[in-house]
Amino acid sequence: MGDGSLLAFSTDTIDLTIVDAPEARREETIGCGTLPAVAEMLAGRYRLVDRIGTGGDEFWRAEDTVDPRTVGVRLLRSWPDEDTWYAERFLRNVEGLARNRVDGFVPILDFGVDSSVGVYLAVEFVDDESLATRLERLGPLEPGPTMRLVARAADALDAAHTLGVVHHGVRPRKMFPRPDGGLVLADLWGGGFTVRLDAANVTVERARYVSPEEAKGEQAGTGSDIYALGVVAYTCLAGRPPFDHENPLALALMQVRDLPPPLPDAVPTAVRALIAAALAKNEGDRPTAARLAAWARSIVDASESDGLTQDRAQ
Repeated sequence: MGDGSLLAFSTDTIDLTIVDAPEARREETIGCGTLPAVAEMLAGRYRLVDRIGTGGDEFWRAEDTVDPRTVGVRLLRSWPDEDTWYAERFLRNVEGLARNRVDGFVPILDFGVDSSVGVYLAVEFVDDESLATRLERLGPLEPGPTMRLVARAADALDAAHTLGVVHHGVRPRKMFPRPDGGLVLADLWGGGFTVRLDAANVTVERARYVSPEEAKGEQAGTGSDIYALGVVAYTCLAGRPPFDHENPLALALMQVRDLPPPLPDAVPTAVRALIAAALAKNEGDRPTAARLAAWARSIVDASESDGLTQDRAQ
């Protein structure tokens, strides 16, 4: 890890220990730490340049002073100090993902614990606009580009699911179309943890993409990612999510009990069928990520001759 320390944790307990090697061990509870400032040096390596995003966590653009490059640094501030179970599971998840780079996701470059600010991740810095920004700028997409996006995102999710990791946060602002036609998803490292929805932790954005099982307080599975991707596809085509409400808890309830409004008339039947399958209320009725990717590609391949793949954004 970036600060020369090793994060030690026991498989039998939930105690977390920061080990300053080679000095003596020093035990601390991993919590939120203090708020960092611009130009602060993190873990003796990353100079914080610009706070890009805030919320439960903080995301910074930073300069790596050891291997000169711009990186993204996420400071994990979304669990209470006493929730060491979550921290331990989270860091195990991150360690596995750092060792097994998953195609289609922003790679983890480094992770660790800074004694001042707590847990951090350094990731490849993505300077492309997010899908959310693109939709705001250009409006709805045509069916062909939407299906290509679904195929690429589903490929990435299939790779993660094969490793036993659930993203648990698929949404347009975490999806980045690349200039070469590719796509990367961010925040895979946060996957696999179900936080029960309540008034204290749910936001409207989260509730727009939450699956029915998550809304009922059940464990998020691979099908939860498929549901969220179905919401993304619907949003790309309709210019709005299938469900919306100013009250996030009411919105989550809509995911459980309501059917989405019909898509625009111009959306082909095959595309409607794919999205309806992804948005099935029962997780077991949704296709796997591999099946969804193949299905989306088959729609594009079968319809190239009739103009379905024309990209409104081009």
